Amino acid sequence: MGLREGTEILQRLARVGRNRNIMAANPWRDTPLRFQNTKAGRDHAEEAAKSAASSFLDFIASKFNITITAGIGLLAVNWATPILYEKVYTQKIIERLENGVLPPPAPPAPLSRDALRQEMHSLMQPERPTRFFSLILGPPGSGKTTLIRAVSREMKGGVGYIEATPCTEDFGRDLGEAFSFKLEKHVNLFNIVTQTVVGRKTLDMPAGTGRLSSLRRSCEALHEAATEYRKAFGKPFVLVVDSVDRLEGNKEVLEAFVQYATDWAQDGTISCVFVANKWDTAIKIMGNHPTQSRAGPPLLVAELTKKEGLQLLSYLGLGPEFASRGVDYVGTSLLLLERFAGLVHATSDSYGSRGRGRGSGDNEKVLSIVKAKLLELAALEFESIGAVGGDDKNKENQPIVEALKAVLAATGQGVSLSMAELIKIIPNAEMRRKLLSSAILKYDGNTRSVGFASKLAEEAAIQLLGEGIKRNK
Repeated sequence: MGLREGTEILQRLARVGRNRNIMAANPWRDTPLRFQNTKAGRDHAEEAAKSAASSFLDFIASKFNITITAGIGLLAVNWATPILYEKVYTQKIIERLENGVLPPPAPPAPLSRDALRQEMHSLMQPERPTRFFSLILGPPGSGKTTLIRAVSREMKGGVGYIEATPCTEDFGRDLGEAFSFKLEKHVNLFNIVTQTVVGRKTLDMPAGTGRLSSLRRSCEALHEAATEYRKAFGKPFVLVVDSVDRLEGNKEVLEAFVQYATDWAQDGTISCVFVANKWDTAIKIMGNHPTQSRAGPPLLVAELTKKEGLQLLSYLGLGPEFASRGVDYVGTSLLLLERFAGLVHATSDSYGSRGRGRGSGDNEKVLSIVKAKLLELAALEFESIGAVGGDDKNKENQPIVEALKAVLAATGQGVSLSMAELIKIIPNAEMRRKLLSSAILKYDGNTRSVGFASKLAEEAAIQLLGEGIKRNK
Protein backbone atom coordinates (compact mmCIF):
# COMPACT_ATOMS: atom_id res chain seq x y z
CA MET A 1 0.00 0.00 0.00
CA GLY A 2 1.43 3.31 -0.98
CA LEU A 3 1.35 6.59 0.93
CA ARG A 4 -1.33 8.03 -1.28
CA GLU A 5 -3.72 5.14 -0.78
CA GLY A 6 -3.20 5.20 2.99
CA THR A 7 -4.02 8.90 3.14
CA GLU A 8 -7.35 8.42 1.31
CA ILE A 9 -8.36 5.64 3.73
CA LEU A 10 -7.67 7.85 6.76
CA GLN A 11 -9.72 10.72 5.24
CA ARG A 12 -12.74 8.41 4.66
CA LEU A 13 -12.59 7.15 8.25
CA ALA A 14 -12.49 10.72 9.55
CA ARG A 15 -15.61 11.66 7.54
CA VAL A 16 -17.49 8.62 8.85
CA GLY A 17 -16.64 9.58 12.42
CA ARG A 18 -17.92 13.14 11.99
CA ASN A 19 -21.19 11.93 10.50
CA ARG A 20 -21.72 9.55 13.43
CA ASN A 21 -21.19 12.38 15.92
CA ILE A 22 -23.72 14.58 14.13
CA MET A 23 -26.33 11.81 14.02
CA ALA A 24 -25.76 11.04 17.70
CA ALA A 25 -26.35 14.71 18.58
CA ASN A 26 -29.59 14.88 16.48
CA PRO A 27 -32.43 12.98 18.20
CA TRP A 28 -34.43 12.96 14.93
CA ARG A 29 -31.58 11.23 13.12
CA ASP A 30 -31.50 14.02 10.53
CA THR A 31 -28.92 13.99 7.86
CA PRO A 32 -26.34 16.82 7.88
CA LEU A 33 -28.22 18.58 5.07
CA ARG A 34 -31.55 18.42 6.91
CA PHE A 35 -29.86 19.62 10.06
CA GLN A 36 -28.53 22.66 8.22
CA ASN A 37 -31.95 23.35 6.71
CA THR A 38 -33.62 23.14 10.16
CA LYS A 39 -31.17 25.65 11.58
CA ALA A 40 -31.83 27.98 8.66
CA GLY A 41 -35.59 27.68 9.34
CA ARG A 42 -35.09 28.61 12.97
CA ASP A 43 -33.06 31.61 11.97
CA HIS A 44 -35.78 32.64 9.48
CA ALA A 45 -38.50 32.22 12.12
CA GLU A 46 -36.58 34.39 14.55
CA GLU A 47 -36.22 37.11 11.93
CA ALA A 48 -39.96 36.89 11.07
CA ALA A 49 -40.90 37.16 14.75
CA LYS A 50 -38.71 40.22 15.16
CA SER A 51 -40.32 41.78 12.05
CA ALA A 52 -43.86 41.02 13.29
CA ALA A 53 -43.09 42.50 16.69
CA SER A 54 -41.76 45.62 15.03
CA SER A 55 -44.89 45.94 12.84
CA PHE A 56 -47.16 45.47 15.86
CA LEU A 57 -45.36 48.19 17.77
CA ASP A 58 -45.67 50.51 14.74
CA PHE A 59 -49.43 49.74 14.55
CA ILE A 60 -49.93 50.50 18.25
CA ALA A 61 -48.04 53.75 17.86
CA SER A 62 -50.15 54.82 14.86
CA LYS A 63 -53.40 54.04 16.71
CA PHE A 64 -52.16 56.00 19.68
CA ASN A 65 -51.49 58.98 17.42
CA ILE A 66 -54.98 58.67 15.88
CA THR A 67 -56.57 58.53 19.33
CA ILE A 68 -54.74 61.65 20.41
CA THR A 69 -55.78 63.43 17.18
CA ALA A 70 -59.42 62.37 17.62
CA GLY A 71 -59.42 63.53 21.21
CA ILE A 72 -58.10 66.92 20.20
CA GLY A 73 -60.78 67.07 17.47
CA LEU A 74 -63.56 66.25 19.94
CA LEU A 75 -62.33 68.93 22.30
CA ALA A 76 -62.37 71.42 19.44
CA VAL A 77 -65.91 70.41 18.42
CA ASN A 78 -67.16 70.69 22.01
CA TRP A 79 -65.62 74.12 22.24
CA ALA A 80 -66.98 75.36 18.89
CA THR A 81 -70.50 73.84 19.04
CA PRO A 82 -71.97 76.28 21.61
CA ILE A 83 -70.59 79.21 19.63
CA LEU A 84 -72.08 77.95 16.34
CA TYR A 85 -75.39 77.06 18.01
CA GLU A 86 -75.62 80.52 19.56
CA LYS A 87 -75.03 82.09 16.16
CA VAL A 88 -77.67 79.94 14.41
CA TYR A 89 -80.16 80.42 17.26
CA THR A 90 -79.68 84.19 17.16
CA GLN A 91 -80.26 84.20 13.40
CA LYS A 92 -83.48 82.18 13.85
CA ILE A 93 -84.71 84.63 16.50
CA ILE A 94 -83.97 87.57 14.18
CA GLU A 95 -85.93 85.87 11.37
CA ARG A 96 -88.85 85.19 13.74
CA LEU A 97 -88.90 88.84 14.84
CA GLU A 98 -88.68 89.96 11.22
CA ASN A 99 -91.63 87.75 10.21
CA GLY A 100 -93.57 88.49 13.37
CA VAL A 101 -95.53 86.16 15.64
CA LEU A 102 -99.15 86.18 14.55
CA PRO A 103 -102.16 84.94 16.51
CA PRO A 104 -104.09 81.99 15.05
CA PRO A 105 -106.31 83.10 12.16
CA ALA A 106 -109.94 83.72 13.03
CA PRO A 107 -112.66 81.57 11.45
CA PRO A 108 -114.42 83.35 8.58
CA ALA A 109 -118.14 83.97 8.33
CA PRO A 110 -120.06 81.25 6.47
CA LEU A 111 -121.15 81.99 2.92
CA SER A 112 -124.46 81.31 1.28
CA ARG A 113 -124.58 78.49 -1.27
CA ASP A 114 -124.66 80.81 -4.28
CA ALA A 115 -121.82 83.00 -3.00
CA LEU A 116 -119.81 79.91 -2.09
CA ARG A 117 -120.24 78.44 -5.56
CA GLN A 118 -119.03 81.68 -7.15
CA GLU A 119 -115.99 81.76 -4.86
CA MET A 120 -115.16 78.15 -5.73
CA HIS A 121 -115.35 78.99 -9.43
CA SER A 122 -112.94 81.87 -8.85
CA LEU A 123 -110.51 79.59 -7.00
CA MET A 124 -110.50 76.91 -9.67
CA GLN A 125 -110.51 79.18 -12.70
CA PRO A 126 -108.60 82.32 -11.70
CA GLU A 127 -108.72 85.20 -14.16
CA ARG A 128 -105.08 86.02 -13.44
CA PRO A 129 -102.10 84.13 -11.97
CA THR A 130 -102.33 83.68 -8.21
CA ARG A 131 -99.63 83.01 -5.66
CA PHE A 132 -101.78 81.64 -2.85
CA PHE A 133 -103.24 78.37 -1.72
CA SER A 134 -106.79 78.21 -0.36
CA LEU A 135 -108.88 76.44 2.27
CA ILE A 136 -112.52 75.40 2.17
CA LEU A 137 -113.92 74.41 5.57
CA GLY A 138 -117.21 73.04 6.77
CA PRO A 139 -118.67 70.51 9.20
CA PRO A 140 -119.29 66.93 8.08
CA GLY A 141 -122.47 66.67 6.05
CA SER A 142 -122.53 70.35 5.10
CA GLY A 143 -122.23 69.48 1.42
CA LYS A 144 -118.77 70.88 0.73
CA THR A 145 -117.52 67.70 -0.99
CA THR A 146 -120.64 67.50 -3.16
CA LEU A 147 -120.27 71.15 -4.11
CA ILE A 148 -116.52 71.03 -4.74
CA ARG A 149 -116.91 67.95 -6.97
CA ALA A 150 -119.70 69.60 -8.94
CA VAL A 151 -117.64 72.75 -9.48
CA SER A 152 -114.57 70.68 -10.43
CA ARG A 153 -116.56 68.88 -13.12
CA GLU A 154 -117.73 72.23 -14.51
CA MET A 155 -114.17 73.38 -15.15
CA LYS A 156 -112.83 73.13 -18.68
CA GLY A 157 -109.41 71.95 -17.54
CA GLY A 158 -106.45 72.83 -15.40
CA VAL A 159 -107.98 71.32 -12.24
CA GLY A 160 -106.97 68.11 -10.49
CA TYR A 161 -109.10 66.57 -7.73
CA ILE A 162 -107.83 64.02 -5.20
CA GLU A 163 -109.41 62.83 -1.96
CA ALA A 164 -107.53 61.54 1.07
CA THR A 165 -109.60 58.44 1.74
CA PRO A 166 -110.00 56.85 5.21
CA CYS A 167 -107.79 53.95 4.09
CA THR A 168 -105.03 56.19 2.71
CA GLU A 169 -101.67 54.64 3.64
CA ASP A 170 -99.33 56.36 1.19
CA PHE A 171 -100.66 59.75 0.08
CA GLY A 172 -97.67 60.38 -2.19
CA ARG A 173 -98.38 57.19 -4.10
CA ASP A 174 -102.09 58.04 -4.32
CA LEU A 175 -101.20 61.49 -5.64
CA GLY A 176 -98.97 60.06 -8.35
CA GLU A 177 -101.56 57.45 -9.23
CA ALA A 178 -104.32 60.06 -9.52
CA PHE A 179 -102.36 61.86 -12.23
CA SER A 180 -101.04 58.67 -13.86
CA PHE A 181 -97.40 59.58 -13.33
CA LYS A 182 -94.79 57.00 -14.29
CA LEU A 183 -92.26 57.23 -11.45
CA GLU A 184 -89.22 55.16 -12.33
CA LYS A 185 -86.30 54.11 -10.20
CA HIS A 186 -83.13 56.26 -10.33
CA VAL A 187 -84.74 58.81 -12.68
CA ASN A 188 -84.69 62.50 -11.86
CA LEU A 189 -86.62 63.74 -14.88
CA PHE A 190 -89.94 61.94 -14.61
CA ASN A 191 -91.99 60.63 -17.51
CA ILE A 192 -95.34 62.37 -17.26
CA VAL A 193 -98.43 60.89 -18.81
CA THR A 194 -100.62 63.90 -19.59
CA GLN A 195 -103.77 61.97 -20.42
CA THR A 196 -105.33 60.00 -17.57
CA VAL A 197 -106.08 56.44 -18.62
CA VAL A 198 -109.29 55.44 -16.88
CA GLY A 199 -109.05 52.11 -15.13
CA ARG A 200 -105.36 51.68 -15.83
CA LYS A 201 -102.63 52.19 -13.25
CA THR A 202 -99.39 53.43 -14.75
CA LEU A 203 -97.59 54.11 -11.49
CA ASP A 204 -94.52 51.93 -11.10
CA MET A 205 -92.80 52.92 -7.88
CA PRO A 206 -90.22 50.61 -6.29
CA ALA A 207 -91.27 49.10 -2.99
CA GLY A 208 -89.79 50.32 0.26
CA THR A 209 -89.30 53.94 -0.76
CA GLY A 210 -91.25 55.28 2.23
CA ARG A 211 -94.15 57.72 2.49
CA LEU A 212 -92.04 60.88 2.44
CA SER A 213 -90.01 59.58 -0.49
CA SER A 214 -93.08 58.75 -2.57
CA LEU A 215 -94.59 62.13 -1.68
CA ARG A 216 -91.42 63.90 -2.81
CA ARG A 217 -91.30 62.01 -6.10
CA SER A 218 -94.97 62.65 -6.89
CA CYS A 219 -94.75 66.33 -5.92
CA GLU A 220 -91.63 66.86 -8.02
CA ALA A 221 -93.28 65.17 -11.00
CA LEU A 222 -96.42 67.28 -10.57
CA HIS A 223 -94.34 70.45 -10.23
CA GLU A 224 -92.47 69.74 -13.48
CA ALA A 225 -95.74 69.14 -15.31
CA ALA A 226 -97.33 72.26 -13.80
CA THR A 227 -94.32 74.36 -14.80
CA GLU A 228 -94.86 73.38 -18.43
CA TYR A 229 -98.61 73.97 -18.02
CA ARG A 230 -98.04 77.52 -16.81
CA LYS A 231 -95.66 78.23 -19.70
CA ALA A 232 -98.35 77.08 -22.11
CA PHE A 233 -101.45 78.67 -20.52
CA GLY A 234 -100.08 81.49 -18.35
CA LYS A 235 -101.81 80.40 -15.13
CA PRO A 236 -101.17 77.93 -12.33
CA PHE A 237 -102.56 74.43 -12.21
CA VAL A 238 -105.22 74.01 -9.48
CA LEU A 239 -104.91 70.98 -7.19
CA VAL A 240 -107.93 70.21 -4.96
CA VAL A 241 -107.16 68.00 -1.94
CA ASP A 242 -110.39 66.88 -0.30
CA SER A 243 -110.67 65.54 3.27
CA VAL A 244 -107.17 66.74 4.13
CA ASP A 245 -108.04 66.12 7.82
CA ARG A 246 -107.28 62.45 7.21
CA LEU A 247 -103.60 63.27 6.70
CA GLU A 248 -103.30 64.48 10.30
CA GLY A 249 -102.54 60.91 11.35
CA ASN A 250 -99.15 61.26 9.66
CA LYS A 251 -97.80 64.60 10.83
CA GLU A 252 -94.62 64.43 8.73
CA VAL A 253 -96.53 63.84 5.49
CA LEU A 254 -99.00 66.68 6.18
CA GLU A 255 -96.23 69.15 7.09
CA ALA A 256 -94.17 68.19 4.05
CA PHE A 257 -97.13 68.51 1.70
CA VAL A 258 -98.09 71.91 3.14
CA GLN A 259 -94.49 73.03 2.58
CA TYR A 260 -94.74 71.93 -1.06
CA ALA A 261 -98.03 73.85 -1.39
CA THR A 262 -96.38 76.96 0.07
CA ASP A 263 -93.44 76.71 -2.35
CA TRP A 264 -95.77 76.12 -5.30
CA ALA A 265 -97.84 79.14 -4.33
CA GLN A 266 -94.69 81.24 -4.11
CA ASP A 267 -93.43 80.33 -7.59
CA GLY A 268 -96.95 80.42 -9.04
CA THR A 269 -96.97 76.95 -10.60
CA ILE A 270 -99.65 75.16 -8.54
CA SER A 271 -102.49 76.60 -6.49
CA CYS A 272 -103.68 74.10 -3.87
CA VAL A 273 -107.21 74.08 -2.48
CA PHE A 274 -107.43 72.20 0.83
CA VAL A 275 -110.89 70.95 1.84
CA ALA A 276 -111.30 70.09 5.53
CA ASN A 277 -113.94 69.54 8.20
CA LYS A 278 -112.35 71.30 11.16
CA TRP A 279 -110.97 74.76 11.78
CA ASP A 280 -108.21 73.10 13.79
CA THR A 281 -106.91 71.63 10.53
CA ALA A 282 -106.74 75.11 9.03
CA ILE A 283 -104.68 76.30 12.00
CA LYS A 284 -102.27 73.38 11.51
CA ILE A 285 -101.94 74.17 7.81
CA MET A 286 -101.45 77.91 8.43
CA GLY A 287 -99.35 77.34 11.53
CA ASN A 288 -96.58 79.86 10.88
CA HIS A 289 -96.09 83.25 9.32
CA PRO A 290 -94.52 82.15 5.99
CA THR A 291 -97.39 79.72 5.43
CA GLN A 292 -100.06 82.24 6.43
CA SER A 293 -98.57 84.73 4.00
CA ARG A 294 -99.30 82.28 1.15
CA ALA A 295 -102.82 81.33 2.32
CA GLY A 296 -105.82 83.01 0.77
CA PRO A 297 -108.92 83.86 2.81
CA PRO A 298 -110.58 80.60 3.91
CA LEU A 299 -114.09 79.80 2.70
CA LEU A 300 -116.46 78.46 5.34
CA VAL A 301 -119.30 76.21 4.20
CA ALA A 302 -122.31 76.68 6.43
CA GLU A 303 -124.67 73.89 7.37
CA LEU A 304 -127.80 73.56 5.30
CA THR A 305 -130.73 75.59 6.52
CA LYS A 306 -134.04 73.88 7.20
CA LYS A 307 -135.41 75.38 3.99
CA GLU A 308 -132.46 74.03 1.99
CA GLY A 309 -132.93 70.62 3.63
CA LEU A 310 -136.57 70.53 2.58
CA GLN A 311 -135.62 71.57 -0.96
CA LEU A 312 -133.01 68.81 -1.09
CA LEU A 313 -135.42 66.09 0.01
CA SER A 314 -138.00 67.36 -2.46
CA TYR A 315 -135.34 67.26 -5.19
CA LEU A 316 -134.56 63.67 -4.14
CA GLY A 317 -138.17 62.70 -4.73
CA LEU A 318 -139.79 62.80 -1.29
CA GLY A 319 -143.23 64.21 -0.69
CA PRO A 320 -143.90 67.11 1.71
CA GLU A 321 -144.72 64.91 4.71
CA PHE A 322 -141.64 62.70 4.38
CA ALA A 323 -139.44 65.74 3.71
CA SER A 324 -140.69 67.59 6.79
CA ARG A 325 -140.38 64.53 9.03
CA GLY A 326 -136.92 63.80 7.63
CA VAL A 327 -135.48 67.27 8.34
CA ASP A 328 -137.02 67.20 11.80
CA TYR A 329 -135.47 63.81 12.60
CA VAL A 330 -131.99 63.79 11.02
CA GLY A 331 -131.31 67.54 10.97
CA THR A 332 -129.69 69.34 8.05
CA SER A 333 -126.69 67.11 7.47
CA LEU A 334 -126.49 66.55 3.72
CA LEU A 335 -125.17 63.03 4.19
CA LEU A 336 -127.94 62.04 6.60
CA LEU A 337 -130.63 63.63 4.43
CA GLU A 338 -129.42 61.65 1.44
CA ARG A 339 -129.42 58.45 3.50
CA PHE A 340 -132.89 59.22 4.79
CA ALA A 341 -134.22 59.72 1.27
CA GLY A 342 -132.61 56.51 0.04
CA LEU A 343 -134.04 54.47 2.92
CA VAL A 344 -137.51 55.96 2.46
CA HIS A 345 -137.49 55.08 -1.23
CA ALA A 346 -136.22 51.55 -0.59
CA THR A 347 -138.77 50.91 2.18
CA SER A 348 -141.80 52.56 0.60
CA ASP A 349 -141.42 50.58 -2.62
CA SER A 350 -143.20 47.71 -0.93
CA TYR A 351 -146.16 50.03 -0.27
CA GLY A 352 -146.22 51.39 -3.80
CA SER A 353 -145.79 54.99 -2.71
CA ARG A 354 -142.18 55.52 -3.84
CA GLY A 355 -141.56 58.13 -1.14
CA ARG A 356 -144.43 60.43 -2.11
CA GLY A 357 -146.69 59.30 0.74
CA ARG A 358 -149.85 57.28 0.34
CA GLY A 359 -151.61 57.17 3.67
CA SER A 360 -150.81 58.13 7.22
CA GLY A 361 -150.76 54.49 8.32
CA ASP A 362 -148.37 53.42 5.59
CA ASN A 363 -146.22 56.51 6.12
CA GLU A 364 -145.83 55.73 9.81
CA LYS A 365 -144.83 52.15 9.02
CA VAL A 366 -142.23 53.37 6.53
CA LEU A 367 -140.85 55.96 8.95
CA SER A 368 -140.67 53.40 11.76
CA ILE A 369 -138.57 51.06 9.60
CA VAL A 370 -136.38 53.93 8.36
CA LYS A 371 -135.75 55.19 11.92
CA ALA A 372 -134.69 51.71 13.06
CA LYS A 373 -132.16 51.48 10.23
CA LEU A 374 -130.85 54.98 10.92
CA LEU A 375 -130.41 54.13 14.60
CA GLU A 376 -128.26 51.16 13.56
CA LEU A 377 -126.07 53.54 11.55
CA ALA A 378 -125.93 55.97 14.48
CA ALA A 379 -124.75 53.17 16.76
CA LEU A 380 -121.78 52.70 14.43
CA GLU A 381 -120.95 56.41 14.84
CA PHE A 382 -121.04 56.04 18.64
CA GLU A 383 -118.76 53.03 18.35
CA SER A 384 -116.30 54.88 16.10
CA ILE A 385 -115.63 57.50 18.80
CA GLY A 386 -115.34 54.88 21.55
CA ALA A 387 -118.62 55.68 23.30
CA VAL A 388 -119.79 52.06 23.17
CA GLY A 389 -118.09 48.72 22.76
CA GLY A 390 -117.03 47.91 26.32
CA ASP A 391 -115.80 50.33 28.98
CA ASP A 392 -113.20 47.83 30.20
CA LYS A 393 -111.51 47.81 26.81
CA ASN A 394 -111.88 51.54 26.18
CA LYS A 395 -111.19 53.16 29.53
CA GLU A 396 -109.33 55.98 27.80
CA ASN A 397 -112.63 56.97 26.11
CA GLN A 398 -114.57 57.11 29.38
CA PRO A 399 -114.59 60.95 29.39
CA ILE A 400 -116.44 60.85 26.05
CA VAL A 401 -119.06 58.56 27.57
CA GLU A 402 -119.43 60.84 30.60
CA ALA A 403 -119.77 63.90 28.35
CA LEU A 404 -122.50 62.27 26.27
CA LYS A 405 -124.37 61.29 29.43
CA ALA A 406 -124.07 64.87 30.71
CA VAL A 407 -125.47 66.25 27.43
CA LEU A 408 -128.25 63.68 27.56
CA ALA A 409 -129.14 64.62 31.14
CA ALA A 410 -129.08 68.35 30.33
CA THR A 411 -131.26 67.85 27.27
CA GLY A 412 -133.71 65.84 29.35
CA GLN A 413 -133.92 68.74 31.82
CA GLY A 414 -134.58 71.19 28.99
CA VAL A 415 -131.20 72.96 29.28
CA SER A 416 -127.90 72.88 27.40
CA LEU A 417 -124.43 71.80 28.46
CA SER A 418 -122.03 74.72 28.39
CA MET A 419 -118.67 74.49 26.68
CA ALA A 420 -116.97 75.15 30.01
CA GLU A 421 -118.71 72.12 31.49
CA LEU A 422 -117.66 69.99 28.53
CA ILE A 423 -114.04 71.08 28.97
CA LYS A 424 -114.22 70.13 32.64
CA ILE A 425 -115.48 66.65 31.71
CA ILE A 426 -113.03 66.21 28.81
CA PRO A 427 -109.82 68.17 29.59
CA ASN A 428 -108.03 66.62 26.61
CA ALA A 429 -108.47 68.95 23.62
CA GLU A 430 -107.88 66.22 21.05
CA MET A 431 -110.59 64.07 22.61
CA ARG A 432 -113.02 67.02 22.55
CA ARG A 433 -112.28 67.60 18.88
CA LYS A 434 -112.91 63.92 18.22
CA LEU A 435 -116.34 64.16 19.83
CA LEU A 436 -117.38 67.50 18.32
CA SER A 437 -116.27 66.53 14.81
CA SER A 438 -118.60 63.53 14.86
CA ALA A 439 -122.22 63.65 13.71
CA ILE A 440 -123.43 63.24 17.30
CA LEU A 441 -122.89 66.62 18.98
CA LYS A 442 -123.02 70.17 17.70
CA TYR A 443 -121.47 73.31 19.17
CA ASP A 444 -123.51 76.52 19.18
CA GLY A 445 -121.12 79.45 18.97
CA ASN A 446 -123.79 82.00 19.91
CA THR A 447 -124.66 80.41 23.26
CA ARG A 448 -121.32 78.60 23.71
CA SER A 449 -123.21 75.42 24.48
CA VAL A 450 -123.20 71.85 23.24
CA GLY A 451 -126.19 69.75 22.22
CA PHE A 452 -127.14 66.81 20.07
CA ALA A 453 -126.84 67.40 16.35
CA SER A 454 -130.24 65.82 15.66
CA LYS A 455 -133.11 63.90 17.20
CA LEU A 456 -131.57 60.82 15.66
CA ALA A 457 -128.37 61.33 17.70
CA GLU A 458 -130.40 61.97 20.85
CA GLU A 459 -132.49 58.81 20.42
CA ALA A 460 -129.36 56.76 19.76
CA ALA A 461 -127.78 58.15 22.95
CA ILE A 462 -130.90 57.24 24.93
CA GLN A 463 -130.81 53.68 23.61
CA LEU A 464 -127.07 53.20 24.14
CA LEU A 465 -126.28 55.30 27.22
CA GLY A 466 -129.56 56.45 28.75
CA GLU A 467 -129.91 53.88 31.51
CA GLY A 468 -130.21 55.57 34.93
CA ILE A 469 -130.24 59.14 33.57
CA LYS A 470 -133.00 61.38 34.89
CA ARG A 471 -135.04 63.08 32.18
CA ASN A 472 -138.12 65.28 32.40
CA LYS A 473 -139.10 64.67 28.81
